Amino acid sequence: MGRSKHANPIDPYIGNRVRMRRLMLVMSQEALGDAIGVTAQQIRKYESGATPIVASRLYDLAQVLKVQPEYFFAGAPQSGKIKLLPSPPGLKLLDQFPDAVEDYTLVQCFLRIKDRQMKRHIVALVQCVANNQ
Repeated sequence: MGRSKHANPIDPYIGNRVRMRRLMLVMSQEALGDAIGVTAQQIRKYESGATPIVASRLYDLAQVLKVQPEYFFAGAPQSGKIKLLPSPPGLKLLDQFPDAVEDYTLVQCFLRIKDRQMKRHIVALVQCVANNQ
């Protein structure tokens, strides 16, 4: 089963963002290729969207082009090929937390504590700190 050229509109879009940033930095395709360990021909394929860029390569490109990886996706078109799945019920609750990673870690650690008295003390401490802000 062969891949059709530009099967996903995100590939040429990201390639164009790579080319645009490279040109902003006045960098040749050869220089960019050398910096990430590929040929200038491969850079041309990335920039045209003929070859999708894997995540690790995109990360390398972001480093060399001095941008965050999300730069390549800013304003990206929808692929039209994906089917969104319903969100699990708890996800909306987690979305309410501004620092979801820290909150999730705190909850995970708290749930591993077996001593009920210790849990009560921790809850009292957290409540005290939260009320004094």
